[in-house]
Amino acid sequence: RDTVVDLNKVFEGVKNIKGDLDLSSLTSAEGLELPKIVGKNLYFYKLTNADGVKLPKIVGKNLDFYKLTNADGVKLPEIVGGNLYLRKLTSAKGLKFPKMVGRSLYLDGLTSAEGLELPETISGDLVLWNLTSAKGLKLPETIGGDLVLNGLTSAEGLKLPKTIGGVLYLRGLTSAEGLILPKGFPLESLVASKEIREEIFSHLDRHYQNYMKITSKEGENLLKEKIASVIHFTDEQKQQMIDEIDDYVDNNSSEYKGGHLK
Repeated sequence: RDTVVDLNKVFEGVKNIKGDLDLSSLTSAEGLELPKIVGKNLYFYKLTNADGVKLPKIVGKNLDFYKLTNADGVKLPEIVGGNLYLRKLTSAKGLKFPKMVGRSLYLDGLTSAEGLELPETISGDLVLWNLTSAKGLKLPETIGGDLVLNGLTSAEGLKLPKTIGGVLYLRGLTSAEGLILPKGFPLESLVASKEIREEIFSHLDRHYQNYMKITSKEGENLLKEKIASVIHFTDEQKQQMIDEIDDYVDNNSSEYKGGHLK
């Protein structure tokens, strides 16, 4: 089994490893100095603490710290081209994430967002499965894939990204109060309990029932947008309601005096 001393001798003078680097057998890596670039995957399956490890600046594909529970002293690469696995990490305090994660970021073990400073760009999924509170959580403006927040029971303090390219998982929510979905986000991409979905639908339905109270063009367009995103309606039903709004507006245009959607 290779020791840190043996590995440092092997890597001496090496700046770039083009393929995978599998260090799964290491249980301690203090003093390990790796090349600046690992072209493909870098595996650390057994490390629970990576303090004192000099990691590459670039990992071309996946970086897997399967058992890492403590991030003290860890300086992650500036770029991870694939997935970054930190599933067992219990605290992100003091951890500086890469500027870019090319695919997905797995932080399943975090229960608190304290000290969590996420990458500017996540092209794939962001998994925060066990996060119990959104307090202090600052999400990227864009997540290219799924956003998993199944541990949240309340939407208090939750500010979602402007764009979520995949599915939004909120299975643990007990109330939709305070939940603001991204503009244009399709409700069919929201995974939550039946009660939460019905609560959201009921809220949107009340807007429809009050469509005769619309007193501005801005309000009219906002309502159409809401109706068009309701999963419980077929496309035909959505269009029928939008047509009804148009008919009402056409027949009562003289009543427009400016106002807002109630």
